[in-house]
Amino acid sequence: KSQVEALRKENEDLKRQIAEFPNKIILAYQKSSEASKLYNENDYEGAIKLYDEAIQFNPYDYNLYNNRGRSYYGSKQYEKALKDFDKALELNPNCNAAKNNLEKCLKAVRK
Repeated sequence: KSQVEALRKENEDLKRQIAEFPNKIILAYQKSSEASKLYNENDYEGAIKLYDEAIQFNPYDYNLYNNRGRSYYGSKQYEKALKDFDKALELNPNCNAAKNNLEKCLKAVRK
């Protein structure tokens, strides 16, 4: 009986997570939009914090990692930028922006 109860609880947890997912996507988009504005104002640290929050809401969006990587690059945190570009490419191997950003960052590291 305890195994059945455990499965019911797990099922309820999964249902709750599925129900919350669309809201998390919306929140990730809102945080990303705010972060983009800060990035365009050269406030890289502020952008990084908001991209961190966006990634917490949606860790499957390769664009969030690519954009946070650009913010790290802008603040000369090249190792963190490389990790984010790699993660973006892990999630979407066809992301040309992440490929280009990775190359640019590697050149900066080699200097």
